[in-house]
Amino acid sequence: MEFKILKKRSFKVLGRSISVFDENISFDEKHQFWKKCESYHLFDRLKTMPACLNPNNLMSIDIKDEEMNNLDYLVGVEVSNFNFVPMDMVVKEIPENDYARFKIDNGLDGVLKFWNQLENDELELGDYRIKEGLSFELRDLNEYESYENGSVKIYIPVEKN
Repeated sequence: MEFKILKKRSFKVLGRSISVFDENISFDEKHQFWKKCESYHLFDRLKTMPACLNPNNLMSIDIKDEEMNNLDYLVGVEVSNFNFVPMDMVVKEIPENDYARFKIDNGLDGVLKFWNQLENDELELGDYRIKEGLSFELRDLNEYESYENGSVKIYIPVEKN
């Protein structure tokens, strides 16, 4: 599977999230949350936020909180600041990192296959290895058909071997 290594500066994300007190959020839970966000027109709201940097890039991020022993799944957009945060939304600053970026073109099936390969250590990363950090998915709403279809870019934190 082809990938590109890139450095991404720290960035801010504004959106909605769900929390589970568990090690993992199932793909079904993520899918249901995504559908709920669509039905509440969250994506349209996010695109009009005053500090939104790219209204067509929608992110989803798994955020593990070791202290609280929970996992948050955040769906949002990159923003320039946290000056305006609606009460029903949350914010998260993502630290600078090096990432392997994978483009998945065959929708949800491809995304599920990718995450399974990652969990089973089946991804070949050449001179790099996966490191602790936040992974995220990025959907371009210009190419977005639905949660099940369309292309997705997946960013995995990496470091040189």
